[in-house]
Amino acid sequence: MTDHKLDPDLVEWRPEWKGKDLEYYNQLRSQLEPSISILRSLRELLGLSQVEVAEILKTSQSNVSKMEVRPDTGVSVLSRLVHAKGGTLKIVAEFDGEAREYRL
Repeated sequence: MTDHKLDPDLVEWRPEWKGKDLEYYNQLRSQLEPSISILRSLRELLGLSQVEVAEILKTSQSNVSKMEVRPDTGVSVLSRLVHAKGGTLKIVAEFDGEAREYRL
């Protein structure tokens, strides 16, 4: 069996977007960003790897990866991660200009 090693230059390669290609990329990105999982966004904000999040949530890295592609991560999952890192999770409900905040 051959031992395949990835060329680091290829792994780190990113396209250099210019002109109309850059505009198109930014347009697509702005359309897709709202569907990016809150869990992924939170993990990146905290500077954590999927493995580190998995340890906190007592699950596997592959489960974290699966949760990150779902746009509707459960509140209990988010709450466990936030509390484990010393934060507070809040939900705000707004109706007709009136807001109510709930701590979780």
